[in-house]
Amino acid sequence: MKFKLSLFSLLLFFLSVIILVPVTYASTFSNLENNKSTDTGIQTENDSNLFIQLKHEAQILDSNMDEVGVIHQNEIVSVKKINDGLYEIQGTFQIGTQTDAFLYLKNPDFTEIGDAGTNSIDGAEEVQQSISFDQGVTLSSISQNGTPSLSIYPSITFSSYYQVQDQIMVQWNNRFYYASPLNREQNERFLEIQGEINGVESPAQTDLNVNSTKGIQKIENAITDALKTENAIKATFKDSDKYFEVTENQVTVYDNSGGVLKPVGYLTKGQVYPRVSDFGDWHQIQFGNGFGYVWKDATKPVTTVTIKNENKGLAPSNRSFTANSQLTVYDNTSGSLVPFAVINKGEKYPIIGTLGEWLQVVVSGRVGYVYAPAVKLDFTANDKYFQVLADVVTIYDNSSGALRPVGYLSKGQVYPRVSDFGDWHQIQFGNGFGYIWKDATSPASGNSIQNKNMGLLNSGQTFTALNNLSIYDNTSGSLVPFAVINQGEKYPIIAQVGEWLQVDLAGRIGYAYAPAVKLGFSPSDRYFQVLEDNVTVYDNSSGTLQPVGRLTKGQVYMRVSDYGDWHQIQIGNRYGFIWKDATGVVYNPYIPNKSQSSVKFGKIAFTTLDNVTVYDSSSGSLTPFASINKGQTYRAISHFGSDWLKIDFAGRIGYVYKPATEVTYISRTIFLDAGHGGSDPGAAAGGYLEKNINFAVTQKVRSILVNRGYNVMMTRENDTYIGLYDRAGMANQADADVFVSIHTNSAGSGSSVNGIETYYYKYDPAYPSKINSAMHNDPERVSKSISLAKIIQNKLVSYTGAANRGSDGASFAVIRETKMPSILVELGFITNSTERQNLVSESYQNKLAQAIADGIIEYLNYY
Repeated sequence: MKFKLSLFSLLLFFLSVIILVPVTYASTFSNLENNKSTDTGIQTENDSNLFIQLKHEAQILDSNMDEVGVIHQNEIVSVKKINDGLYEIQGTFQIGTQTDAFLYLKNPDFTEIGDAGTNSIDGAEEVQQSISFDQGVTLSSISQNGTPSLSIYPSITFSSYYQVQDQIMVQWNNRFYYASPLNREQNERFLEIQGEINGVESPAQTDLNVNSTKGIQKIENAITDALKTENAIKATFKDSDKYFEVTENQVTVYDNSGGVLKPVGYLTKGQVYPRVSDFGDWHQIQFGNGFGYVWKDATKPVTTVTIKNENKGLAPSNRSFTANSQLTVYDNTSGSLVPFAVINKGEKYPIIGTLGEWLQVVVSGRVGYVYAPAVKLDFTANDKYFQVLADVVTIYDNSSGALRPVGYLSKGQVYPRVSDFGDWHQIQFGNGFGYIWKDATSPASGNSIQNKNMGLLNSGQTFTALNNLSIYDNTSGSLVPFAVINQGEKYPIIAQVGEWLQVDLAGRIGYAYAPAVKLGFSPSDRYFQVLEDNVTVYDNSSGTLQPVGRLTKGQVYMRVSDYGDWHQIQIGNRYGFIWKDATGVVYNPYIPNKSQSSVKFGKIAFTTLDNVTVYDSSSGSLTPFASINKGQTYRAISHFGSDWLKIDFAGRIGYVYKPATEVTYISRTIFLDAGHGGSDPGAAAGGYLEKNINFAVTQKVRSILVNRGYNVMMTRENDTYIGLYDRAGMANQADADVFVSIHTNSAGSGSSVNGIETYYYKYDPAYPSKINSAMHNDPERVSKSISLAKIIQNKLVSYTGAANRGSDGASFAVIRETKMPSILVELGFITNSTERQNLVSESYQNKLAQAIADGIIEYLNYY
């Protein structure tokens, strides 16, 4: 850290410049002719002058648009507008080696004012000599106690200057300023030298050049006197001195940890302080968890001292505060509060301990106290609780990657936090987390929380707030609001207690008023009630939502499953979908016409000739509870009298008026595929071929089904080879209702592996569909295929007593490329000698065929 140059060395610098520079006056003090060039390469847009007052600090640029200085906030400048965003500062200057240089401001933020006038000073004597500042210059206001107004970084020369007592003043941009070298240390020495010279002879009467022996002699005398003075100052403090007394008002304490001096507080005149070490022209003192620096010239040494509040070993805790304003530090050892230091506003400072409304700290080795309400306590990573200080503190959700307000907390309330999250507290909110801005809170203990959650878990049910929803704490016997959930937010429920919903918000148990919310559904909910008029029933079997009917407001229905934002319901031989937001949860409802049968439809189909009402007759009168749209085909269970059809609609038995429909009778098509054939024998063992066993069993299945009145088709009627995609294409062309491929398994010669297994289609990205991309992974097709596989597998094992290898998913071509529910049956292992003898037995084949046929019939009766 570099603070101050030697006075002697700086005076030698000025002397050497004067002696060595030629008579051409290129020296620090030289005459400069006033030649003004107008060729800047920049054309003005408007020749009229503007007077502007800067709202913020602005960079000074040269004609190359390089930064050469800075003008500070609130300074008034006379400029010409060049173009949008570029302004020329009035006047020309010698910057470095460039004579008559123009300076500019680019995109300054300013307020335009009238003529700013002049700020001349009475008694100022102009010296008709140029003056140069080789390392830049700081110009300071003559009307604001020397406040710096602007700085120029490179060497700059002024054609003349003014002497006002012991200060140098120049004219810049038609206004007068105190001038001093840009470097702080050089500035102080420069003023000292100027004062010495001024005391010898007036600059207006002295030629400061190599021909002035008298001027040189006067400077040599100034150097000698300054050297004596500096040696006297240096002798004031010894390295061994432990204490100093402040001799000036409000002596600044600087922090240098960032590489630049930053004021962080000040010490009080007349007070004595320990120092950590001697640091050149500075005292190094203890300040916070680091060091501060105090300028020696504002202090004097103290040899005999007793500091009653000198720190004798107290160490700071891990807690700190931030000063809300300039914060006085008091010594109370005398029984009164005696100020001895100030910590600047915004500074973070460590705490030793807390005594009521006071915080104990150490400043410059002395124990003091600051008023706690004047600071903001900072958080540590280990803090578990916080108290809200502002009226409405927003809770943000960040799950999407952007902050979204979801609620707010109440002033004065205390909350547990999940973790420290930088400038935020992470709290529990719903099934995730919320985030609270720390600056609106302070550390707290959790002792005041009476409704802390001690282990209650959320159920699967949620609600949506219809308006901003207050959450209450009732542990005091009264309802005390402690949080709000924003309108439209979805939130989980722990339990329902009468008209109240129990929730966990920020680790505290609270209650929300149930009529002020819309209850959501949990996956286990079986029923829903329609809350709006004529809620649409959609069919999605085509891949797009098509309206097929409507439900009646106030009626209750059974759902098959939860389907995201939808209820899935059974409508005849297919599924319908209801938008959840138009419904509400119902627990254990009484439904008088609830279907008690597993039979959902029969072989009767009807097409509606108009919108048809579905009636409940369980009360003895006809009560409408649904409708089927015009043109829809629906499967009925049976006829009911001569004028009615009995149907199952969303788990309820209903009746539609037969004359409003067109009735047809169903002939179901079953497609059977005997695996392999022709040049493809399949597996072989013991002199038997798989293709022959497959074909024999398939023929027996067809015979049984035809005798039961079903339409049956086969991929091959003899020992012919047919490709896999051709087999699937034949079934698709026939628009079959089900597809069953019959095979025999193998596991290597002599293997003991045995048993029956059945496969349904399961998507595998390694085997994409080639001719059935639209339907291969259709959820309804897959679901029905699984049902068909399980039914037939169970019957095969039951009828034969064979080992049950279960049903499983696979991506075999024939069940992937067919549009209808499809399965592939493996009847047994031809490679197992015992099972092979069964497979070629007529009686065993009959059992296999009967099981497959009965399974198909059972499936078709349901679907």
